[in-house]
Amino acid sequence: MEEEMEREIVQFIEGKNSVQAQIAYLRIKGFKLSVIASECGIPLNTVKTHMRRIRVILADGGLVHKKIHL
Repeated sequence: MEEEMEREIVQFIEGKNSVQAQIAYLRIKGFKLSVIASECGIPLNTVKTHMRRIRVILADGGLVHKKIHL
């Protein structure tokens, strides 16, 4: 069930922004923000900004789930 929810979240975000989808996927897998920044090749502050936007996108789309913490 959790994998299904993870996939749904990443697909939903992918429709908005592919970089944010990659960040969300890595965050769901448990990577720290600094590691995500290195993996994506973007500054840490940009990752933090994308994370805030991802949370808003998920809240607006009704995809907030207690087991999946971003």
